[in-house]
Amino acid sequence: MYLRSYNLCNAGEAKYTKQTLTRGGKIFLAYLFIEYMFPLFINLMYDSQPIFRLPIHSPTILFTILLLISVSIIAVLAARYTPTITPRNKGPIRPLPKWCIVMFSLITILVGYSVFSAGLTQWRYTTSIASNSTVLYAAVVQVMMPVMSFWVLMTDHQFILSRTRSDMLVKFIMFLGIIFSMNGLASAFTTLLFALVFISPRSILRFLFSNSEETKEKKSFFRNIGILLLLPFVFAPIFLAGVYTKSGSINYTVEERVLAYTGLNYLINRHSVHLSSVAASIEDGSNYIDLSIPFDTTLYRLKLLTGIDVDAKKPEISTFSRLALVQFADFENINPKGGSSPGLLASLTMVLPLPLAVLGVFLATFILVKLLDFVLCRQPPFSWVGALIFAYIPFKYVTDSPFDLFIPGPLIFVLLLTLFLSFRR
Repeated sequence: MYLRSYNLCNAGEAKYTKQTLTRGGKIFLAYLFIEYMFPLFINLMYDSQPIFRLPIHSPTILFTILLLISVSIIAVLAARYTPTITPRNKGPIRPLPKWCIVMFSLITILVGYSVFSAGLTQWRYTTSIASNSTVLYAAVVQVMMPVMSFWVLMTDHQFILSRTRSDMLVKFIMFLGIIFSMNGLASAFTTLLFALVFISPRSILRFLFSNSEETKEKKSFFRNIGILLLLPFVFAPIFLAGVYTKSGSINYTVEERVLAYTGLNYLINRHSVHLSSVAASIEDGSNYIDLSIPFDTTLYRLKLLTGIDVDAKKPEISTFSRLALVQFADFENINPKGGSSPGLLASLTMVLPLPLAVLGVFLATFILVKLLDFVLCRQPPFSWVGALIFAYIPFKYVTDSPFDLFIPGPLIFVLLLTLFLSFRR
């Protein structure tokens, strides 16, 4: 199969690149590998003492998980061999104006500083959005800033590679916005990626995209060695900032923090959450009544916003993420405001009986792949490294807890805006 694309999204020649999978298919297959296949293999080989129920040693549950993964892969292949709707315009997506990047980055910096100075760095675990306007603004910009950054990375390679003073200043402001949008350890990886993008853009573009003209650059070996030598110095402060925004503590040494967050048990558990959720939901069985959760929460928010009932009580379980934590966590002391994203497969098995869940997995995979193919049409194809990174970071906004997208909030606004911007060609 040949994909029509550009070697750089706004500074290259149109070309046809031979690809086994579509852009969306490669991203979704990378998602399945990260969230389900690899964690399943590791947990079958190694007992990591998971904090979530993980009954994968039951033959029935293991077979069901393998069936769901297989159906999802079949849907990826079905999307590969069926026609894809493409935009009328022939070119790639037009990049965002520089003033838009600067303006939103400055707003993010201002909100991030306000959050830090008010001692609300860990607001996701301690403070309700409804109780503090600063937290409300933080909830918006801390979603929009990373998404905008990935959008720039996908649509404006000319800007990424530029060394002019004005563009360097814009990139510096943008990177400060990314730093001030950090809200946990996971966002540290986004910050690290863009630190490397701005330090060595040519090498990083070569890693992320399979037909970038930068793949032809000579002396790349020595450039890559330089990046590896620089990586620890960039990683350490960003890692500590991510840990602080999650825990609010600086009483541990760097060595203690690194050991705590890079231990084998932690890494396996951290990347087995979606697998644990689908295994535990299969064990518990489905409950279609839970489909009312996003609608009950939406009604509650509308009552508060419109003033119809200012004394309305928030539902005890207000999101599927909260439900997953309460239902699947294997410990007594549950964070009173926390949640744990169930992932795409578990979201379906939690509310649908198995035959319908299998059908739902096929349809959800097929639709998401086609949607990705439409949005990324004619952008440079991802390398496998780029597909893994894209699947692990921005794609999680869609797949972490799909039913929670029906709750009005910044995330659904950002996703609709992204779809709208994909028409700018």
